[in-house]
Amino acid sequence: MQLENASNALTYRALHATVLAILLTLSATSADARSLEFLLRHKVQLKASFWGVTETDGVVAAVGLKGRVGISQDRTAWSTHAPDQGVHLLGAASGSAGLFTVGGKGFTSGTGAVFRADRRSGALTEIAQSNGPLYEIRFFNEMVGHAVGANGAMVRTEDGGETWKTVSSGTAQNLWGLKFTSPYTGLIGGGETPWQNQNKSSGIIRRTTDAGRTWNTVHTGNQRISDFSFVNKHIGFASGVGGLLLKSIDGGASWHIVGKTPLVTIVNALAFVDARCGLIVGAGGTAYMTRDGGVTWPGRLTVTKGSFLEALAPSRRTPDGYWVVGGDGTIGLIDLGGFCHR
Repeated sequence: MQLENASNALTYRALHATVLAILLTLSATSADARSLEFLLRHKVQLKASFWGVTETDGVVAAVGLKGRVGISQDRTAWSTHAPDQGVHLLGAASGSAGLFTVGGKGFTSGTGAVFRADRRSGALTEIAQSNGPLYEIRFFNEMVGHAVGANGAMVRTEDGGETWKTVSSGTAQNLWGLKFTSPYTGLIGGGETPWQNQNKSSGIIRRTTDAGRTWNTVHTGNQRISDFSFVNKHIGFASGVGGLLLKSIDGGASWHIVGKTPLVTIVNALAFVDARCGLIVGAGGTAYMTRDGGVTWPGRLTVTKGSFLEALAPSRRTPDGYWVVGGDGTIGLIDLGGFCHR
């Protein structure tokens, strides 16, 4: 009887400890979620559907469908422009020659273009054309930049955006993400999206070490790749359809699956400030944050409701801050550093 009573007591204590741990975890998670609201700054909602954003020299610019350009000189007052409603602007970045945006008249067919955008009026000047709509543009530094898009389209500049030349990506798949870790070493990623291509699904990452003259395929899968984030020249992450999160520790030469993220439909964009702390956005209006390299995502921040979040871009004035834009015209600044260092 004494052994039985002792056993019951131990069982009760174990059960009590387990329940207490669960309650404490739920309480901490709830408190964490409430306290994360302060991480979202400068939020506005404009009459547009934004797909790209960048900040340069004190100017924040968001670009989107039907040629919409939103510009702010002080992060508070915004002006919207639509200099060419016949083109969809899908990405934005800055080089030494100015502010640039890319897009096309369609999403999967027709020609694409690189435009220079005026920092005050939003007026567009076409700088270069591509053999397909362009989805993403990024600069490695003030001089070297790239843009990628539909059907493997890719262009490169080495003079800050003044001139662009066509680069062969070696693939006909749609390319949605790119990242160069040096002027010569870079990655492009993409694939087929089920809801855009008759339920076909695929994913690919290709890597170059000679500025795009040659490429090697370093990853293939069933989920389209959407974005890359590298914390140094060795450690990086990639995201995509189905909540996919990949990690590389050798500069993108090989990749392994970290796991699924809470954004089970698609992760459109991600940003990591180090190997452990990062941010993802995509389906829905919620941003999720991790402190363990993507294994868990305890940080949850509602940016908007009922819309996809499309892109992230680093802030030049807020350390570890990232601009985010949404399909409902939402623009905001997420202070990721405030989460990482809590």
